[in-house]
Amino acid sequence: MNQPKEQYLPLRIVADMASPIGMYSHDALPLDGLLEYAAAHSNYDIVQRAEFPRGSDGRRRLPPMTDRVYNFRLPVKRIGHKTDEWYWAASWATFPRGFETTVDHWNRRTDFADPELQPVLLDTGWTQKLNVSGGRYKSYHCPLPQIVTPVVEWFCLGAPAKISRLLQRITHLGKKRGYGGGEVIRWTIYRSGDDFSCWRDGQPMRALPNRDGEYRRGYHRLRAPYWRHEDKNLAVLPGSRVANCAATG
Repeated sequence: MNQPKEQYLPLRIVADMASPIGMYSHDALPLDGLLEYAAAHSNYDIVQRAEFPRGSDGRRRLPPMTDRVYNFRLPVKRIGHKTDEWYWAASWATFPRGFETTVDHWNRRTDFADPELQPVLLDTGWTQKLNVSGGRYKSYHCPLPQIVTPVVEWFCLGAPAKISRLLQRITHLGKKRGYGGGEVIRWTIYRSGDDFSCWRDGQPMRALPNRDGEYRRGYHRLRAPYWRHEDKNLAVLPGSRVANCAATG
């Protein structure tokens, strides 16, 4: 018996934030990237079992990062699935008017108790200075731009219940999450009156295949994984990331 076709609804997804989000100006926080991450960690034990070997504890492990791309089936409508330029009907992150930006710093200092460092210190007899301003043991004090906002908002065409289950795995957004940045208080999914997953007021809401018109353009991937640089194509990009976020919880 054929299963009924999944119904996709226009949705507005809101994340209430507890701390600033570490991100650079070119970061997009695409919703499909978040869902792909969650799907990878929730489905790795049932998808392509033969390629996910078991560890010493008996649990299966994700394969190491390679040039191979794993595309998981997301509960979001897929656009242009018959072409190489297909993408998910899911927007980039948008922020409320009046959000602020700030700069924090992340640090990495040389751990002199590191067992790998002990032979080096013993060889020098602890009598020579160890260069921590450059080279292998360099310490870092790097700036991290942050966005300070009470909420972040996305739009998509998707299945709300399945999306909600995936989003529960996303507890932080942005860069350097281990430092406590980008903590999500809660996820809320609303029915949207209109579909703004790809377009809103004539402007793109995510990276889309290049087309004629007065749009901002750049080289960008059309779908996750967004860390791959080899598959970037010329695309039309959102001109503004500011939206009126009506819901806060």
